[in-house]
Amino acid sequence: MLKEDIKNRVSTRQAPDGAVAGLGSGKSAVSVPAGGARQSTQSEEKKGFLYRLVLKICRGNKKLAEILRFCIVGGLATVVDFFVMGVTLYIFDPSLYPNFFNVFYGGGTPSTLASCVGTGAGFLVGLAVNYALSVLFVFDEKGSSKTFSGFVVFALLSAGGLAINVLGMYLLVDLAHLNEWIIKIVLTLVVLVYNYATRKLIIFRNKK
Repeated sequence: MLKEDIKNRVSTRQAPDGAVAGLGSGKSAVSVPAGGARQSTQSEEKKGFLYRLVLKICRGNKKLAEILRFCIVGGLATVVDFFVMGVTLYIFDPSLYPNFFNVFYGGGTPSTLASCVGTGAGFLVGLAVNYALSVLFVFDEKGSSKTFSGFVVFALLSAGGLAINVLGMYLLVDLAHLNEWIIKIVLTLVVLVYNYATRKLIIFRNKK
């Protein structure tokens, strides 16, 4: 009786990790570690202050935070695009502009070659910035983005967004004679949705 009592007590003692060690039956209950939430927090901390700030602004809503990060990166890439185009125009013919900032206002009319080269250079550099920040900062799921084919698809999708913008401006402003700024705002929103949806569904998606 004494031996059986000792065995029963041993079989029901609590293990150090909070699980019940069922030694008497030869089985042990497995406790769920509380490290999952801790690992998630540590992973978010590694992504930097701005990532955590955006997540905090969105009250922990990861999907909304991802969309906000996407908008931030898109705005930054646009600024880079404009800046590179301005530098290109200034290099082509600095005599048209009293100073560099007159590239954006109050300057002369650039040549067609300068405009085309500037547009292309701005688009390519802006594309590179957008791609790098999308991989590092915007999307949690990396999908195929870190492969060469992923970059090519990213570039093609971006070119598609540019084509929508240019074609829309031509049809609705040049042909339909609608207000260019209203159309610009509408097309910007359309391309924004197009860029996010296509990149999320095609490139930055869970491989599983």
